[in-house]
Amino acid sequence: MEKDLNKSVKERLKVSKIILKEKENIKNKTKKEKIKAKNQEKVKKQIIKDEKKFEILERKRKKIDEKIKAKNQKLKEKQAKIKKEINRKEKDLKKINKKKSSKNK
Repeated sequence: MEKDLNKSVKERLKVSKIILKEKENIKNKTKKEKIKAKNQEKVKKQIIKDEKKFEILERKRKKIDEKIKAKNQKLKEKQAKIKKEINRKEKDLKKINKKKSSKNK
């Protein structure tokens, strides 16, 4: 009977040790998971910040592109105006040269 009692006590101690080990393992896993979740949350927040920065930069880029297009359009208009003016002056000059040459004859 005493042997059975000792055996039973040893078995209970083994079971208690196993239970304590499992509790410790669960505690460690939970701790690691919390740390992992916290890190993931940090990364998620950083990604959101980066996305916002990217959106702001994208809007700025679009504004700059629009300004450049507007300036290019103005330059094209000025260039066309100047070409017209040059052509007009060249015609006037040709007319003047023709008049001079006809007078000199």
